[in-house]
Amino acid sequence: YLNIYDFDRCTGVLSNPLQITYADSARACGLAISPNSRFLYVSSFKYVYQYDLWATDIPASKDTVAIYDGFVVPSIFATTFSLAQLAPDGKIYITCSSSVPYLHVINYPDLPGDSCEVCQHCVELPTWNAFSIPNFPNYRLGPTEEPCVTAVGEPEAALQQDMVRVYPNPASAYLWVEALEGNMSRPLQWVLYSATGQAVKSLTLSGRQQLDIECLAAGLYLWKVWDGDGRWQVGKVVVED
Repeated sequence: YLNIYDFDRCTGVLSNPLQITYADSARACGLAISPNSRFLYVSSFKYVYQYDLWATDIPASKDTVAIYDGFVVPSIFATTFSLAQLAPDGKIYITCSSSVPYLHVINYPDLPGDSCEVCQHCVELPTWNAFSIPNFPNYRLGPTEEPCVTAVGEPEAALQQDMVRVYPNPASAYLWVEALEGNMSRPLQWVLYSATGQAVKSLTLSGRQQLDIECLAAGLYLWKVWDGDGRWQVGKVVVED
């Protein structure tokens, strides 16, 4: 089966789970998503399936875009489908489930059905490869709609303003988070993140509020605050033992 989620890139939260169950002869399986984020490809041993993530009924959108053609190397190693990875050139490469000097490639993964053009054992490698392929996040998604400390890229600098004061810094038992003059009449969303980007504390702020941080491990933390008009501010605070 497949588990599909919405993913919040700022908080790391998974939501809206969808599980799709399918039955075939799979002994190895890979996943990759097209550059336009529309099509999900499942490389399932003898088959490559395509799902339309924009469809109203995602399970019903399943389309078989490739069936293993029986190619073997030299006479016993089958080039059946294994792991899949979206590459910087916008194509999806698929390994084989045996030790062979070939990769499969989906040339046009943004297109539906057979138009995506799955080319079997079309990429010849300089050496033999079995199963493995690099597993990278998609770093080419661009910035998020809302500013966040983990986003790729930055919002316009003009929208960054001094909105709150966070003290003491360094801190150990507590923090004070105080909205500056001119920002006290509207609710502000303030979030404290670990160095790895995980949200650990949050406040809805319209004045001055104390925050207990005794449960936090010592280290560097990042914070972000924003309002409903697109203004934002980020900062750092050191938590001591």
